[in-house]
Amino acid sequence: MPQLAILGITSSSSSSASLSVATPTADSSFHNRSRGDKQHRTTVFRCLALLIVLACSHFYWEAESRATRSLADISNFQSIGGVYVREEQERQQQRRQIVDTPQIPQLKTKNDAFMKDRVVPTTAAVRTITTVTASSTTSTTCLTQDCIQFKARELSRAFPDKTNKGDWCLDTQTNVPNKEGILLVKVPKAASSTAAGIALRIANRQNCQSLQWQHKPGVTYAKRDPNKSLLITSIRDPASRVLSYLFFMEVSIQQQPYSEEWILDRLSHFSGRYGGIEDGQGGFTMQFAALEKIDKHSAWSPNNRTHVLDPKQIEERVQRMLEGYDFMLVVDRMDESLVALALTLDIDVGDVLVTSSKVAGSYFYDPPHKQCIELTQSIKSRAVQDYLESDDWKAQNYGDYLLHAAANYSLDLTIERLGRDRFNTVMKRYQMLKQAEKEQCAPKVQFPCSKTGTPQPKLARKQCYARDFGCGYKCIDSMIESFKSHEEVPPLTTQ
Repeated sequence: MPQLAILGITSSSSSSASLSVATPTADSSFHNRSRGDKQHRTTVFRCLALLIVLACSHFYWEAESRATRSLADISNFQSIGGVYVREEQERQQQRRQIVDTPQIPQLKTKNDAFMKDRVVPTTAAVRTITTVTASSTTSTTCLTQDCIQFKARELSRAFPDKTNKGDWCLDTQTNVPNKEGILLVKVPKAASSTAAGIALRIANRQNCQSLQWQHKPGVTYAKRDPNKSLLITSIRDPASRVLSYLFFMEVSIQQQPYSEEWILDRLSHFSGRYGGIEDGQGGFTMQFAALEKIDKHSAWSPNNRTHVLDPKQIEERVQRMLEGYDFMLVVDRMDESLVALALTLDIDVGDVLVTSSKVAGSYFYDPPHKQCIELTQSIKSRAVQDYLESDDWKAQNYGDYLLHAAANYSLDLTIERLGRDRFNTVMKRYQMLKQAEKEQCAPKVQFPCSKTGTPQPKLARKQCYARDFGCGYKCIDSMIESFKSHEEVPPLTTQ
């Protein structure tokens, strides 16, 4: 007669039924326990399988994310929230909805139409543009090179001495990040790799343990301690910087087909994190290197492309930047900048000597994909040159042009303060060391990519401070020690 585990029903021929309690047997108890163990194992296996699936999914999406963003993350651009390709395209589309006119479709097919509609050609020696100030009054801002130079001279100042190494070279890691030690504001495409190599070399040669050299905007160090830090950056001509960006990031890395029309279109509309226009903040370098937050469209508006908004405010901001930094490297005067920096820090010029990145050839190493990417050289046609000299472009980048010119004048004032004779003596030493480095070290340096485009990161790791920064430093160190022992070079400074 069948029995249930707990309740049993007994049936008789008379169709009478009785309910009875079943007593589990030894066999049924073992069977239930075995079934429970099997269910338990099944549950455990299912959980483990689920965890494995989740782990694999996480790994896949992480790998996919890294692969997608790796090329846009060159030089740690992601550390400041850089705009990637898709995000930048969305922003570009939004910008075009504001700026575009019915003439825009014609720009794709007719270059002359672009220049006619977007540029105000003029041959006047001095061009003045109506400027809207914060108080809604009008004034004039001169955008010619002569006028910018004149204004920049008024804003410039000599960079101060930082000869007390204890004020910026810490022998231990700092416990107050972004406030102490050597702080480099590494402006993208403004000789940033060279600047990083110099900062790393100074730190290594002087045994400084606290150094920040990643791509972080200047506002990161707004609250730095001036008595315990050295804040430096590099400044480049705005036109050269933006062309370098376009051909490096978009043409070389992202394989963007280019033409004269494409370049002109990008220069006049592009508002990505590393582009030319930005968001009306006075220029890319201005908003990146400023030690304060700059409101969007406080310096320029796409609705009035040749107008400068509140030029007085821009000029004051440039002056605050010059006063806030301990030194600014001028990219197109790098040798003079390095000698002046060495003298202001009272260190040997050999401590700022690095192998030029040009020695590496025309390839860039992409770590995530372990491949070398051939770089396309920048091209500047007559039409592009005309646009980069137009009021349209100068108004958008008024702050950057002022800053670049003021940094140049500040370097001159620093050299004069140091003493021209003293500076020239140390410059001779630097040039002697630099020539020796070209002959003895440069041919031996192994960068992450060979000159033929072969990846060699392991070789480079032994010769570079980090990635492709400060490569060949061991050879340079040995060369300097050899010169010192034979007294083949003049002393560091002339007091």
